[in-house]
Amino acid sequence: DVAILTLVPIVFNIAQKINVPKILTISLLTIYANLGSALTPFGNPQNIYLVSHYHLGIGQFMMMSLPFGLVALLSMFVVLLVIKNQPIDDVTLPSIEINQHKTWLLLGATLIVLLGILSVIPVYMALIVSVVAAVCLQKSVFKYADYGIILTFVNFFIIVGAISRIKYVQTLLYQHTTSSLETFFSGMITSQFISNVPAAILISKFTQHSYGLYLGVTVGGLGTLIASLANLLALRQYAALSHHHSTFSFFKTFSLLNIGLLLFFIIVGFILLSV
Repeated sequence: DVAILTLVPIVFNIAQKINVPKILTISLLTIYANLGSALTPFGNPQNIYLVSHYHLGIGQFMMMSLPFGLVALLSMFVVLLVIKNQPIDDVTLPSIEINQHKTWLLLGATLIVLLGILSVIPVYMALIVSVVAAVCLQKSVFKYADYGIILTFVNFFIIVGAISRIKYVQTLLYQHTTSSLETFFSGMITSQFISNVPAAILISKFTQHSYGLYLGVTVGGLGTLIASLANLLALRQYAALSHHHSTFSFFKTFSLLNIGLLLFFIIVGFILLSV
């Protein structure tokens, strides 16, 4: 999610200097931010939750994530072949001076946040440090935060809590999470409708098949716009930065690429669980 917030504006800045297919680039950037974040325990929110919920060690988690991550990395190099190489003219770039004091403060705050995520220190300390660092570095960040997205996901979690208490839903999830393969498909399909973080939380209450659920919500981040927070962030970023351009073109290209790669990684997940 942070990668999307950081890199999409950079794509627009690059596009002002050279001819870049913005929609294709941002679509692939989002897809591989989703897939790349699956590699580490703190790469995305669902990984953080699964590691905590199933009490997975870093070694255990990496054993699950490395095979999938390797396939995702190889697929990226293949997919990039569809983008035609074009010569780039000389580009004049402005000189940028890095504030070393702020950089060290940011790195220190990031380290403390990671320690909080990994439960080495209490998570409230990470929250306090985040807020203090933001105030010290750039107070205006609170003004431009996308609170609408945050509230959307708060609502997702409220809905998850409500529907997990419905007897029919409980029975349905118990019946379709009895094996790793069933859990994989349940996680993948559920993610398409309520996003992969709420899907991970919902399904984890009904199964101990952590590997199947990990693969399901990871692959499930591809597909629909609401399948992951990163997808929504990419759309919001594109809409905000493209000004007068229609978001329909973005939606069309983004959806086609997502669905195509979703189908491919469903096969990958099936093979990994069958080996």
